[in-house]
Amino acid sequence: MDFSFCPETELEKWITKHYLEHNLLLPGELDIDVIAELFSVTIVYYNGACFSGNESQVIFLNKNMNMIDRRDVFFHELCHVLRHAGDQRKMPRPFLDLQEGQAEVFALYASLPLYMLREIHLPSNQEQATLKLSQMFKVRTDTALSRLLQIQRRICGNIIEEEYRKKMHRSYVAGSTFSNKQGRTERNYELALLYNYHENEMPSALVIKIAQTNLDWSRPVYISIPAEIESIEPDHLEGTTSTQISYDVLLSRTDKPGCLGINLPLLLQRIGTKVNNLIVRLDDVNYDIQQKFLHLSNF
Repeated sequence: MDFSFCPETELEKWITKHYLEHNLLLPGELDIDVIAELFSVTIVYYNGACFSGNESQVIFLNKNMNMIDRRDVFFHELCHVLRHAGDQRKMPRPFLDLQEGQAEVFALYASLPLYMLREIHLPSNQEQATLKLSQMFKVRTDTALSRLLQIQRRICGNIIEEEYRKKMHRSYVAGSTFSNKQGRTERNYELALLYNYHENEMPSALVIKIAQTNLDWSRPVYISIPAEIESIEPDHLEGTTSTQISYDVLLSRTDKPGCLGINLPLLLQRIGTKVNNLIVRLDDVNYDIQQKFLHLSNF
């Protein structure tokens, strides 16, 4: 795999920073007790169900689980402890789904860090590559496959985007009118920052509220982040159709570093239907856009 087309997300950079600060360089060093200690999290091994307490920074793991499954649960719960707030039992479904989606992504990043994967020569055969990652990182085969496919999609998406930019540049030089459409600026959407119920928290996501009758789903859309964005809480999404956008559907443009791009044709192909709201995890956007949100949130 060509990792030059697979830059780290902001969340991956955050995980890499913490791991490298504690000299975790090899897959065999990703011991869950060591990782819990470096994040000041307590693990309690007992006979009950697995869960976590984000306020108390505690993860409860069933001591009778096999080691592979226990690691999988640990990395999922670690996300809830480090990056979430609130009682999931009282959350609206869209926000609960958002947190669970974030935890699944975090678990892939934390259990199979990208900076370690870059140092590994993987077989070209997908089944063999999956098995090798599963054995090296002591994760389930479905977890290893999910991470492998995630990286492959990211590489493929970035290669396609690079070719798309080259095509747009050639069209622009040739005076094609198509290049004008690609850079359209009409507002067929509204933006909102999604917060949880706790004050003084960072926003969890950007919600793009779509005017379905006007938005052209056959082309990518590029969104400029305005100086002010309204804030909403999770219950505002009740009664509407929403979907979370994965990292590999996001696009970037070197000529517009502050714009958030979304590959709408690819997204529509995946979800099969148009929706009211697109939810973008702020962990997945690039640094320039994250800084805009930090400014908007007064952090």
